[in-house]
Amino acid sequence: SAALDLHEYAGWPRAKLDTVAEALKRSTQPPFIVYLRSEQCLLIPAAALRIEVEISEEAVLNPAASCFGAFSESCARFVHAVCQGNISEVHLSQVLSAFAKLCKACETVGSFAASD
Repeated sequence: SAALDLHEYAGWPRAKLDTVAEALKRSTQPPFIVYLRSEQCLLIPAAALRIEVEISEEAVLNPAASCFGAFSESCARFVHAVCQGNISEVHLSQVLSAFAKLCKACETVGSFAASD
């Protein structure tokens, strides 16, 4: 159910980015970590999609934005899960695609910050 809370669903609003970060943090710790490799576990793919949505909306890419810290924390937790390799092969291409988009967005933020 945590995966569904990452997105607008049936009229319910998206979870706050702090909540996304916390869910990702807890998912990479016992006893939950053993479930991440299951293809039924949708938390990491849902987080990948949420990161893509946030990047497309661009508000989170401004270091001065109030949501920037929570988005950064969510991304750090997402990257940690990806780097640990705790992703089902079924979801790997979607997750790696989001990871690539995140890397590109980080480059954009870096060049934006350097120009200020």
